[in-house]
Amino acid sequence: MAKSLLRSPKRHALQRIIQKNTSLEPALQWNAHLSPSRRYLTSELYPRLSRQQVTYYLRYHEYNSEELNDGAVKYFMTNKLAANHPIEDRAAEIRLKIHPDAPTSQYLFGMFDGHAGCACAQVVSERLFSYIAVMLSPVEKLEKIKLGEIDPCNDLTYRFTHKDNYYSSDMVELYRKSLQRLASELLNAPNDDCTVDDILKAAFMRLDHDILADAIPDIGHSSVNLETISLALSGTCATLAYIDESDLYVANTGDCKAIIGQQLEEDSWAAIPLSKEHIAENSDEVERLNNQHPNERNQILRNGRLLGDLAPLRAFGDARYKWPARVMKHVLNISNPNVISIYGENLIPSNYKSPPYLTAEPEVMHHALSPRDKFLILATDGLAEHLDEQQIVDLVAGHMDERQILTEFVLPRHDITLGEVNEILKVRKRKLAKKPEDENVATHLLRMALGPAHGQISQYLTLPESIVRGYRDDITITVVYFDTDYLAKKATK
Repeated sequence: MAKSLLRSPKRHALQRIIQKNTSLEPALQWNAHLSPSRRYLTSELYPRLSRQQVTYYLRYHEYNSEELNDGAVKYFMTNKLAANHPIEDRAAEIRLKIHPDAPTSQYLFGMFDGHAGCACAQVVSERLFSYIAVMLSPVEKLEKIKLGEIDPCNDLTYRFTHKDNYYSSDMVELYRKSLQRLASELLNAPNDDCTVDDILKAAFMRLDHDILADAIPDIGHSSVNLETISLALSGTCATLAYIDESDLYVANTGDCKAIIGQQLEEDSWAAIPLSKEHIAENSDEVERLNNQHPNERNQILRNGRLLGDLAPLRAFGDARYKWPARVMKHVLNISNPNVISIYGENLIPSNYKSPPYLTAEPEVMHHALSPRDKFLILATDGLAEHLDEQQIVDLVAGHMDERQILTEFVLPRHDITLGEVNEILKVRKRKLAKKPEDENVATHLLRMALGPAHGQISQYLTLPESIVRGYRDDITITVVYFDTDYLAKKATK
């Protein structure tokens, strides 16, 4: 998500979800004379993909978990579609291993929308879950982490792996030392009164602190660590869902989406938002910034962006909005500005007077799951550019209903009449006729946002890398389905 760059105006006639994938490059040719400034599509200018090619492309990154049936979590599905090359989004799904003897597991689902590169989103998707796991751990586990008897990077979490997952193993030792230091501090200053809200906020803030601290060069040193400083100068939004029995907590920093699909009646659904976008259109966020920087009310937001540049008003990383100016001057003096970040010599924003201007502190919402809550959708903001919350919920609900029709037919009761059976079979036949093309619901959402007409999807998928970001953003989606029977039993206790 190139949020540090100005986006092109929205195109109401087009749903701008396009992917550029190197695996398709030999098949996708582009008319070189076309100017990148042109922002319309015509069938003569774009190669035509077959239906099989479109489907292969949309499904390439999809992942379906097995039937988990573990507490409230039944199963989940995920998929992604890139606009940036490489994609700047990341997603991860974690089962905690803190209490292995508990009757049900605790789950974490994360959505990370990077900007100014993918480095920060990658690292936060690797590290954040371990910080939460350490902070949730009992004292005896903290002691073992401190002594090195438990590896906090691997022993506290189980990560569901997709075929294209990447984990930066060369940074593991740095991660481990940070977590051991955290465990030691928690032992020295225990706080048994911490709520889940406190823990999630503390985990976000501590990880952001560590990312920035690891990158600051020591005064007097004549070099920088390119890996850690490039990471700190990129950024990411993050939305994390924590599910413990029937309790759902969503911690959000930035502008990703978390939405509950709640069934009101048989064919009636409500979209329950569990995250607020931290952007200039959020009046509470603007007031927060103005209160923190009272003498800069006319300068802090320009063109709807922080200091005229950054769209999200909360994020991990983005050290250029957090470090003192003297630190950035030192960085510029001892490094090649064009190597460490996309900002080059312009590392220090204009009118930079009273940092920090940006925080990684999340807003946390709690939702007590009920049998009416059928699924949770997490998505980067690329999806919200094309579908509103109610449309997203309705599409997932419709997909779920149509998939259920594909299951084996079972009579609802033993005394049913032939006439009633006939009516049920008629409804079943109608629904079978419009069964979803994609089994994976995240793929279904991508297809609906792109088109759904095949010709339009084909055009979007063949946009070249040089102009694709003028039409759409990276999109990553995770849908978690809830176990209604489990939630019904919890509700009666």
